[in-house]
Amino acid sequence: MVENKATFCRVDLISSTEVEAYYEYLLNAFQEEFSGNSLREVYIDTKFVSPIFNKTQANFIRSIVVNAFQNKDPYRRGRSLFHFIPTHPLEIIDYIVNQGYPLSSAFLRWAYAYLEVRFDVGHWIRSIYRSVSPVDLMQIYEELKNLPPGKVPPTLELYYLIGTGTEKPYLPHDIGIREALRNTVSELGRFKDFNPVEYTNYYYSAISTEDLTVTINYYETLCAKRAYLPKNSTVLIVGNGPIPYEAFVWSMIPEIKTIVPADYDERNNEIMKQL
Repeated sequence: MVENKATFCRVDLISSTEVEAYYEYLLNAFQEEFSGNSLREVYIDTKFVSPIFNKTQANFIRSIVVNAFQNKDPYRRGRSLFHFIPTHPLEIIDYIVNQGYPLSSAFLRWAYAYLEVRFDVGHWIRSIYRSVSPVDLMQIYEELKNLPPGKVPPTLELYYLIGTGTEKPYLPHDIGIREALRNTVSELGRFKDFNPVEYTNYYYSAISTEDLTVTINYYETLCAKRAYLPKNSTVLIVGNGPIPYEAFVWSMIPEIKTIVPADYDERNNEIMKQL
């Protein structure tokens, strides 16, 4: 009898330098979104929204702004109004968490260090204190007793993972979040009633300006990189859902011969094949 022993080795797909560069890009994107300087929003506005002012009016308004700041330095060190962002680093951290990043995620911890802000678990407890069930508050404090400094109590992180306020399931005071989640899943029949056709009709019955803009931009990017695509290429879309916009884009690229949808729900795959 021959015993097979598997040999495992670690393979780093991307370097730490690439991770650092991506984190800096991601943080900068969040800061721009938060301050209203998002290039994505500007792209959408300029591509699909008609200008409010004609050219003459725009030049007149621009001249007023320029004249207002002539020979004046409203901020120290010569920083212009465009570069001045009156936000505290914690506001950026809060914004990132509200967009769905877990408290214990590597990116959020990196952002703390990059922005030179000390991680304080008490800040996150105070932020949703009134939304937490008394049962879970006691659980959070018990977990804190056995956690090293800087670690996040699992029950507290669970609140942020599923959202707070109206986004979380209805939570009676005497029921903890885990029991509420179990009840919610049980009531939904473990998602057996999910209907991909109804989902598609509900979310995609009208054209979304933002989704259409992203699709066009994605298509233009792929067209510019067509030389790198082998002929008769195959595309695998993982977790495609019932109707991803990426499939429409790939289908318009001549080098793509086959698109393989791969979703955990076979009904989603069937709908994809019919498009």
